[in-house]
Amino acid sequence: METKKSSLPLTFFLVSLFIFFFSILFDAFYVDKTPSEFSAFSALLLGWAYLGGPGISWVGNVFLWISYLFILKRRTKTSAVLSFIAVSFMLSFLFFDTTIVSENNFEEKITGYGLGYYMWLSSGFIILIGSLYLTFKKNLN
Repeated sequence: METKKSSLPLTFFLVSLFIFFFSILFDAFYVDKTPSEFSAFSALLLGWAYLGGPGISWVGNVFLWISYLFILKRRTKTSAVLSFIAVSFMLSFLFFDTTIVSENNFEEKITGYGLGYYMWLSSGFIILIGSLYLTFKKNLN
């Protein structure tokens, strides 16, 4: 039983990380103009370049990665707080109608969200739920 207990943080981490990296294979969102889709891989690589407007959601990656470190160190309460902040930034993307998708800085209307966005968001929720579960479980013992 002790082995399963000690492997839970690693399990939540690996599932979340797998979904995070798998998400970059899909479209993050769709816009009016050509190309009509924006890959999650491009969003990951270039999202930091424009942190205004919907680009602020990219900051969720930083909090997510730091929460990964804390869950692996078994500091689940800290991981829960950081992953909550990460998910909040990730969800903020839904509140924007337009975004910049090219170097010309013209805003384009967001027409939909791709599987890559939802998988990215899921990776944040998984580490959040895992951190909360481990925190409550630790407090009960």
